[in-house]
Amino acid sequence: MNKSSIDDYDENEDEAVNNFKIHEGIILAVHLTNSLTEKMTAIFSTFLNLLITLTKTMPNTGLGLYIFNCAKKSEASKDGNVDTPEGVFRVFRLQDLNQGMLKTLDRYLKNAIPTETVVNLSFNNTEKWNSLLPIKDVDVNASFGPSLYGMLQQTLLDFTNIPIRTEEYTSKKVFLFTDCETPFNGKESIKQKIHNKLRDLNDFKITIYPFILKNEESEDAKMASHQIDEFKQLFDFPMDTDLEAKKYLPAISEI
Repeated sequence: MNKSSIDDYDENEDEAVNNFKIHEGIILAVHLTNSLTEKMTAIFSTFLNLLITLTKTMPNTGLGLYIFNCAKKSEASKDGNVDTPEGVFRVFRLQDLNQGMLKTLDRYLKNAIPTETVVNLSFNNTEKWNSLLPIKDVDVNASFGPSLYGMLQQTLLDFTNIPIRTEEYTSKKVFLFTDCETPFNGKESIKQKIHNKLRDLNDFKITIYPFILKNEESEDAKMASHQIDEFKQLFDFPMDTDLEAKKYLPAISEI
């Protein structure tokens, strides 16, 4: 084999490797409610542990943490993408893992829990969390639809406008956490608006995975019927006639 053939082989091999290269981008989106505020210490502690694990095992992963239905304003970012929809607060925007993320989560936990020992962690420090992450709309069932739409818009912006010197994400996922019972509150116009935004996300191969957390104030029967039914209508719908697109749709059965 001559040198030219060897060079061609190496280039083809590199191209094949790049085609299978995975650069995963994940946005964790938490819908802020009174009941979830009570669990925010547990949520942030879990995210911190996830971040530590990913840093060790998958350091090339992109991660973002977004709190929606939040009255706090996001700080100006260096990339100029600061026009976040009202009610969407980015604890840190989608970017590759870095030490700053760990420090940010650790700072929130320390500010919420004035103690230096993990043993004394309390999961009921709602007053501190209400100050750190104030709720925008208390009537979350009525406001969930517009709030969710804003969050979906922000994820679309950030996945399509990644930071400078960051490789494009080949896998794009949004994990949505909520304990809201009425995602569109029976309003067909809001449901259709969100469907349109989900189609936009689908065009960019961005998948939304909704996780419905049990609301302690709700009856189990109500959770099983009314709540899940609205979420199925919202997320599990056909994408026109494009069969290939279906593989990017969220699977409600995985909730």
